[in-house]
Amino acid sequence: MMKLSNSISTIPSIFAQLLIIVVLPGCSALTAKKIPDQLDQLDTQFSSSPTKARTQLDELKTEFNDDARPWVTSGYWSLKEDDIPRANIAFRQAHRLDAKNVQAIMGLGICADKQQQHPQAQDFYQQGLVLDNDNTKLKNNLALSYLFSQQPSSAIKLLEPISKHAPTSASTTPLSITEHQRLLSNLSLAYTMNKQFDQAYEIDKELHGEYTAHKNKLAAEVIITGDQ
Repeated sequence: MMKLSNSISTIPSIFAQLLIIVVLPGCSALTAKKIPDQLDQLDTQFSSSPTKARTQLDELKTEFNDDARPWVTSGYWSLKEDDIPRANIAFRQAHRLDAKNVQAIMGLGICADKQQQHPQAQDFYQQGLVLDNDNTKLKNNLALSYLFSQQPSSAIKLLEPISKHAPTSASTTPLSITEHQRLLSNLSLAYTMNKQFDQAYEIDKELHGEYTAHKNKLAAEVIITGDQ
């Protein structure tokens, strides 16, 4: 969990917890062999040459103008650049092309959260979970959105079952070790906001060690109870 003195009273500062990882689904016909490989290569290239990567991505959009996946990639690149309006346009176009593309729906949710439109974001995440109920990234983002809108109990209810499983447990979108730690950090924050300081302490001890966990607990008790 982040240092409480910097985070408890400023929930929007934890937007970095939103998971913006693209998982490209399979596809049949012509694009099945070509599009995923090209998008993977462009995603790698984007880090070093974003302008060149975007030019090539635009060519893919034109060549495969009925495929949502290049637009999904474009949207997540824009999120990395913190260009929320551009990301939102890309995800909406992807959703128009494929209303069942879960990554596009999650992207729309992330954009809404970053624009502080949390009820709308939660609606998007829930739409995604109707299509993919085992998507742990969607669940984690939904829980974080609940924290943004001061609903820690809802976040706890969602995160507690996931937190009991190892990162490698079966899921349509299993979390990496880092992502699992992020999930635990969100759960710790939810416990803290809900004044369940002992539960938050146990998670912090696992993530950061006993000294930091104890320090965070003391700070949280002062900050949270002092706001009453």
